[in-house]
Amino acid sequence: TGDVDESATTVARDLTDGMRSRAKVGSGPYLLAPNSDRELIDEKVIKECVNEAPACMSAIGKDMDADVLVYGKLEKDGGGFQATVVMLDVQKKTSIKTTFVAVPPNASGDQVRAIAKKTYLELAPSVAAGTLQLVVKANVESGSVFVDDELRESLRGGRATLTLPEGRYRIAIESDGYKRQESTVKLSETGSTESFELTRKSEGGGGGGSFNVWKPIFGITAVVAVGLGGYSLFEYTKMTSEAKLFRGTRKNGATGDVNQADCEDPSKVMETSQGNHLENACSHYQTHKNMGYAAAAVGAVAVVTGVVAFYVVKKKEAPGRVAITPSVSPQGASASLSFEW
Repeated sequence: TGDVDESATTVARDLTDGMRSRAKVGSGPYLLAPNSDRELIDEKVIKECVNEAPACMSAIGKDMDADVLVYGKLEKDGGGFQATVVMLDVQKKTSIKTTFVAVPPNASGDQVRAIAKKTYLELAPSVAAGTLQLVVKANVESGSVFVDDELRESLRGGRATLTLPEGRYRIAIESDGYKRQESTVKLSETGSTESFELTRKSEGGGGGGSFNVWKPIFGITAVVAVGLGGYSLFEYTKMTSEAKLFRGTRKNGATGDVNQADCEDPSKVMETSQGNHLENACSHYQTHKNMGYAAAAVGAVAVVTGVVAFYVVKKKEAPGRVAITPSVSPQGASASLSFEW
């Protein structure tokens, strides 16, 4: 606040650069957010902040995907400056710590940056030598973080920070309603960030496994297809039985079992025996044909649902989608099938 001049701008920039450079080392409890290289005055204009109220500063921090926001105010103090530096918990919108920094008159850029690094260590003390920071991110708000099967931290707002010696670790995340996820992480020289995408546990399936709705559909369609096929075969045997009882010849002198042409134009056949064997045979023939078409269509559905149930769902743990478009005409029946996964 107060008069803004070139010296104040330079001191503010050196303080910011010094704190950022110390945060980048990665030996403290925080890692510098990758998109945090912004100017506070610009962010305040964007958010229409009239001052540094916690609610508005918190909104700025959330846009940077940060857990903690460090910001300050620089004022003239005699021949030098005094900076008020605030560390804010972005989620809680509350101040974690506030410190006051004195910058002596005519301090060089290196001196100001050294003051800034010392100030950052006061706000975020460095961890013990030989240890590194691992930031764990997840797509769930809360949960437990395990290191080599030992519970070490809890997720808060989808994040947790672990302090670990250099080495390789098996990190796991558990959260209610989600499947456990694991990942092997190697920490060396600098800190690291590991992201986890947890998937929901499937509902139903009393044994703890997911309920595969396609399996009963496959079973039903398979049984129906077999039943229709069997009925079609039964009608075929009835047709042949009636055909054998038929004692007639065709007008062209040919003889033999009843065929489709005979049924479509019975006038070409001269029946010499008693009874309506030709009519009965044709009736059974038509039923046999219709049941055969139906068995083929339902059988095709059974094949598709079988593929989805025993291959697609098993492989991707997600149901496929099936489209069945029937078509009926005087010449017969058909169906077009498509499935997607």
